[in-house]
Amino acid sequence: MKDHDNTGTGWVKPEELYEILVNTSPEAATVSDLEGHITHASQKTLDLYGFARSDEVLGRTIFELVDPEDHQKAVAILQKTLKQGAVRNVEYTMVKKDGSRFLGEVTTFLIKDMNEVPKAVLTSVKDITELKQKEEALKESEKQYRNFFENAPIGIYRSTPDGRILMANPTLLRMLGYSSFGELAQRDLEREGYEVRIAFNGEEALSIWEQFQPD
Repeated sequence: MKDHDNTGTGWVKPEELYEILVNTSPEAATVSDLEGHITHASQKTLDLYGFARSDEVLGRTIFELVDPEDHQKAVAILQKTLKQGAVRNVEYTMVKKDGSRFLGEVTTFLIKDMNEVPKAVLTSVKDITELKQKEEALKESEKQYRNFFENAPIGIYRSTPDGRILMANPTLLRMLGYSSFGELAQRDLEREGYEVRIAFNGEEALSIWEQFQPD
């Protein structure tokens, strides 16, 4: 990233560029010197970390906003940024003014002058705490579903609307006398006399089946 504008009027002053960068970033953004001391911070940064005024953060190092357990990683990422120009989407535990933590996804860019000399580092931070919580909740839900599916005392399988079997639990295989899912997958249970008890989820159905016994 170079200190050049996109208007065709030439090179902009570094201070003007840094203000533009932090204030137009969609995420919380800071500009720091090559040692990590913060020189510019956006309003989004102040809001994210709980600072009331910019002078509360200016002069701090970017490492002060990172949990001590992630300091070594943050130092390594800064050095990597200075060498290769950018490092994207690194996860850190970040520290707010009040000491509370949140999970941040951090991207860093090296800013160079018109002579390709490194001058500063732009850092953007996205709070992904809620996203990660949702991912963990989904993983736990999938784990519970898998446990139910594998250990249920009734036969269960998933199929497409046209009857293609996608998966079946061990109980169903035992009920029908199959040693492997591959054998069962060749059948269409509905056409062969099995009655659906539960089905949902649109394109794929989770079904519990009992063998139909004609009168």
